[in-house]
Amino acid sequence: MPPAAAPRPTAPTHPTPPHQTAPPQVSPPQHAPQQAGPHRAAPQQAGPHPAPPRQVTPPQVGPHQMARQQAGPQQAVPQRVGPPYPPTPLAAPFPPAPFPPVAGPARGRGRAVLWSVLVALLAATLGATGGYLVAARTTDGPASLAAPASATPSVDLGLPGTPPRRPGVEPPVGGGWPAGAPTFAGTEPTREITGLAGVDFSFRVPTGWSCTEAGRTSGSAHYRCGVPAADGSIIGGDLVVRQCPRLCTDERRTTLRRQEEAWGLQWIRSGEFTTWAETARVDGSPRYGLVYLSYWRSVPEDAIDRQLVLRMTAPPDRADEVRKVAASVREATFTI
Repeated sequence: MPPAAAPRPTAPTHPTPPHQTAPPQVSPPQHAPQQAGPHRAAPQQAGPHPAPPRQVTPPQVGPHQMARQQAGPQQAVPQRVGPPYPPTPLAAPFPPAPFPPVAGPARGRGRAVLWSVLVALLAATLGATGGYLVAARTTDGPASLAAPASATPSVDLGLPGTPPRRPGVEPPVGGGWPAGAPTFAGTEPTREITGLAGVDFSFRVPTGWSCTEAGRTSGSAHYRCGVPAADGSIIGGDLVVRQCPRLCTDERRTTLRRQEEAWGLQWIRSGEFTTWAETARVDGSPRYGLVYLSYWRSVPEDAIDRQLVLRMTAPPDRADEVRKVAASVREATFTI
């Protein structure tokens, strides 16, 4: 008959006080060996110096701990077994920049590009203003930004209502003002015409001449100056002053000149802003005729802003009276 099996060892128990709940027993970590069965040797691991398994004894609850457990059951915290956990590396305070920082030379190039754009815009603005001023100076002398006398598109220049029958021949040819053109002598009886509205200058005429207003517009003044002749005609003719829209370029001056009656004569240039023509026959009859057309400044040293038209006739024997009046007007308005 085989021998009876040996009784299995049991874990020691402690008496539980009356009316108290037994404290829960803490289970050992899973990697610790079980004590319920007989001890078995751990399998040998390959490799040098195998580490023997460590056994952890569960904590025992004694009578001196029961006082602290009367408030309620407490669960014991398992003790950490094995080596301590490796230290957790600290996270970077800020994520790495997606792009590398811009170096000093690159920032300098950025500033240079910005300055280049600003300079280009400034140059374009100044160029537009400068072009305006240069255009004024090229043909008309020093320019002025503030010119109250300048005409606007709404100004009525008092131009002829119908095209001239025989305008002057274009373009003007050189010739200057006649060197022997007569002028008023200091002892010659004359009278001064001054204060005509819209004329802005004074000139001399023979005694007996007068100037009568023939028409006024917002941008022009028209007078008839002269004296009646013995044959019933008029010695003298038209004096017209009108505004020249700024900029009073050569193209605009030519356009205005083509609207004036000049009996089909060739225009002769006298200076940059003056043309004239004369004839001994007007409309097929022996009669002296003079057309003097000039552009001038109503304000000294300002831009060209006025057109002057002097168109007069006289019997051949009194032609010098018209020539002298033209010389006086030329002296007051001639512009170089």
